[in-house]
Amino acid sequence: GGGTSFVPVFEAVAESGEEPLCLIYFTDLQGTFPKDPPPYPVIWLTVEEGTAPFGEVLKMDLLLEGGN
Repeated sequence: GGGTSFVPVFEAVAESGEEPLCLIYFTDLQGTFPKDPPPYPVIWLTVEEGTAPFGEVLKMDLLLEGGN
């Protein structure tokens, strides 16, 4: 519902010395994004409509109980 800072995850990856093939972030897209994109692909997986300043946003449909 907002207020998440996505920055610490990207900082932790950078500090690890490892470069992932990609980073998949499950989020509602309501938060603070890093200023610059990382050197690896990022997928923002969300159930909300929205955009991100970098990477690819994929909307995931949820199957709710009761078939709705």
